[in-house]
Amino acid sequence: VLRCGFILWVLEASIMSRGAYGGLTRGYYYNYSFVQQESRQECWACMIIPITFWIFASLTLSLGVYGTSQLVVGPNYSRLLEASPIFVKEIQVKHDGQEGGSVLYGFSNKPKLDVVKNWSMEHTLHIHPEYHQEFAVWLNMGSRFWLSCEDKSLGFLDILLVVLKGEENLQEWTQNPSNPHIGLVRLNMNGHGEAEYVVKEDANYYFVVGNFNQQSAEVVVRLNFTSKMYDTQTADYKCSMEKGLCTVKLSIARDKYALLTTPAINITV
Repeated sequence: VLRCGFILWVLEASIMSRGAYGGLTRGYYYNYSFVQQESRQECWACMIIPITFWIFASLTLSLGVYGTSQLVVGPNYSRLLEASPIFVKEIQVKHDGQEGGSVLYGFSNKPKLDVVKNWSMEHTLHIHPEYHQEFAVWLNMGSRFWLSCEDKSLGFLDILLVVLKGEENLQEWTQNPSNPHIGLVRLNMNGHGEAEYVVKEDANYYFVVGNFNQQSAEVVVRLNFTSKMYDTQTADYKCSMEKGLCTVKLSIARDKYALLTTPAINITV
């Protein structure tokens, strides 16, 4: 688990200041010396709150709310961390645990997503009755995976494997696993199943196996990946997580990109 923090600028502006979450922290003040009627002054006063709220909402939607967040990383991780330099001064990343091998890079120009790595993963899942297990892999656009799964138990029919994009879809599936419209890949296993998928968007992809039987199940999931990863050769900053805290400073004058990576390995669990 890595902890990723966004350190914010404090802007000297007449209409807004930068707080802990990058939003508007003080309101707007209007002076209309030409307004003489009290009713018109009250009207303008009533408009300040909705106008301020609307602008705050627009900034929040377009630029995002920055703060500290936790990233659960896996092998062959190559994730671009983008933030607005207007709102964010620097990006800090450090380990929450004792894991090693992660590296944070900094770039003046956006790195190319043109490195291809082939790797594999195998999980043996022991799933309780009427329960599910999942694991996640970060994949960039253009990556591809080949999936095969095998029921090692008694050949139960009610075993489902589904691939979901993002935690929101995972939560949606857990609330309604029988919905056939949830999931990029859905395999109703009858002892064995195979699938192939090309990734269309950078995201965490959850591989979920649901056991809808009254008995425990053992399922082996095998994955072969062709991952698209960012080229690190043009980086002007490199910091290993073994050193502790790593920081990429952003500049309002020019773009700056941070890239978080983990070692390229194959996994059998």
